[in-house]
Amino acid sequence: MVETAKKKFHGEERYNCAQAVLSAFRDKYAVSEDCIKSHRTSGGGRAEGGTCGALYAALMLVENNPEKAEKLCRRFEQKAGHTKCRELKRLGFPCRECVGLAAELLAELEQKCA
Repeated sequence: MVETAKKKFHGEERYNCAQAVLSAFRDKYAVSEDCIKSHRTSGGGRAEGGTCGALYAALMLVENNPEKAEKLCRRFEQKAGHTKCRELKRLGFPCRECVGLAAELLAELEQKCA
C-alpha cells in the first residue's frame, strides 16, 4: 500500500496527496472513483483545518473508529513532527513522504486489528 500510494502521488493520474492515499486503499475500503476525484481540493494544505491531505484521507478512512483515528494522528505527528501541511513544509518534510507515512501507519493499524 505504501509504494502504491507513493506511485499514485503526482503519478500518471496526477493525484494529490489525499487522492493518492484514497486510491491506494480503494479496494480495502471500497473507495469510489467519485470520492477520489472529489478530494482534488484536499491537497496542498487545503484539507480541513490545514491538515496534511495524506493524513486527512487516512483519517477519513477510519473515521468510524475514533480510537484508530486518534492513534493514527498521534503516530503521524510523532514521526513527521506536525499534522498541518504548512508546518510540515516548514520542517522540510516532503509531501511524498507524508503520503508514504500516512499509508504506512494506516496499513499498520489495519494489520494490528485484523
